[in-house]
Amino acid sequence: MSPMMHHVLPPCDGTEVKDELIAVGMGSIAQQFILLPRVLHQALFQEHKFFTVGFLNYERCLPYMVCTEPLLSKSHLGYLDNGSPLFLPKCGTQMPLCLYGVAAGCVESETCNRNNFIGKSQFVKVSFYFDWLKKKMKSSR
Repeated sequence: MSPMMHHVLPPCDGTEVKDELIAVGMGSIAQQFILLPRVLHQALFQEHKFFTVGFLNYERCLPYMVCTEPLLSKSHLGYLDNGSPLFLPKCGTQMPLCLYGVAAGCVESETCNRNNFIGKSQFVKVSFYFDWLKKKMKSSR
């Protein structure tokens, strides 16, 4: 049995991407959050400068967040998906190129079960915190 290989994704540079972003987690396109899938799911997203807060009501995305819309209707990350990666794939593949964000959405099952959460996934932008992360990593050595 070969040893497990660990890959560290470099952070993306923070430039807004026009291509699709890929997230991996336990979220699904179903409206049931209690049942956990046997395998991780992959969801495709596109970054947007605004996010929906109600019918025809939009707000500008905060600079430390990645606001997304799913490419497949109602696709999302959900319950227990905090910390899941959002990555930019290598051109023409679904292999990760760099880490773009980290899921920061649903914390409690009650919040996740609300119908208004369906299709919404929240991510923290890694590039916004990159300098802070580097300092923390150096101080922990």
